[in-house]
Amino acid sequence: MLSFLFLSASVYAISADDWLTKGKSFSVIAYNEYMIGNVKTLKQKTDQYGVDFRYEVNLTPMMMAAKLGSQKIMDDLIKSGAKSQLTDNHGRTAMHLIILSRFLENNTKNEMMEKFYPVLRNDSLRLMINKKLIKLEYYQGEYL
Repeated sequence: MLSFLFLSASVYAISADDWLTKGKSFSVIAYNEYMIGNVKTLKQKTDQYGVDFRYEVNLTPMMMAAKLGSQKIMDDLIKSGAKSQLTDNHGRTAMHLIILSRFLENNTKNEMMEKFYPVLRNDSLRLMINKKLIKLEYYQGEYL
């Protein structure tokens, strides 16, 4: 089985066996603009494909910026009107990815969370409890 990464005009193929050892370096090349916070390079892609386009891994630019901790790119995407409530294959939003990266890195202070929570949070949560649908607004204590 082969996995393909599209980088600029080139296509790189990598076998599934090599993905565990070489996949991270390919990801660094493919998503370099997030690693270094290069808004200009990403702007070219969003102008061409739209601000909420999907990468091969079904993540939007906002999700990638959240996952990789790129505050500059998050700022630019929010100003450009990117949708924060879009989900990946696992139902995770950009906010979920910020929380997940904080958990995985054992990071007690997360600037991304502090800065972008007001923009990325859901307005409400809907829960099914004992066959009753309950809606919790973000300002209610139960929401936390």
